Amino acid sequence: MKKLLIATLLFLTVGCVKIGVMMLTDTRYPPKPKNYNVEVFFGKEPTRPYKKIAIADATKEIEAKESRVEAVKDIMEKLRKECR
Repeated sequence: MKKLLIATLLFLTVGCVKIGVMMLTDTRYPPKPKNYNVEVFFGKEPTRPYKKIAIADATKEIEAKESRVEAVKDIMEKLRKECR
């Protein structure tokens, strides 16, 4: 069973989310369903087997009325959508 890892780097800057994806393999995978849970790992890789296929990077300008928590939730939602 293939285990996929999307290493996600979040950089909050000064709002739209800009996403960049660097593919680490030439292998193409079919899209996952909308309800598929994309796992996100921050700095620590899992101890179980996995396959690293890409690195996703996101930035967002935080608006004055928006909290950092709201900004991170927005970034994570868009990153998961892109990674599926």
